[in-house]
Amino acid sequence: MVMLFSSTGHLVLTSILSRHLLYTSTMIIQSKSTPLYALLLQQILMVIVCIFIILSHLLLKLKHWSFSAWRSN
Repeated sequence: MVMLFSSTGHLVLTSILSRHLLYTSTMIIQSKSTPLYALLLQQILMVIVCIFIILSHLLLKLKHWSFSAWRSN
């Protein structure tokens, strides 16, 4: 999913964040005895990562748009 936004400057940050969250959720899955709890936590973490990627992409687009509007005036 990170590769969708490879042209943005936020690729490295989102990649590091998603890797960290995936590693954390994997460690929780291995350490907890309840697989449903671990699966739910992993899904929640992935939703957070997806929201972060989408918001960073939209903020970057907004930044470019506001800069181009400012330059045209």
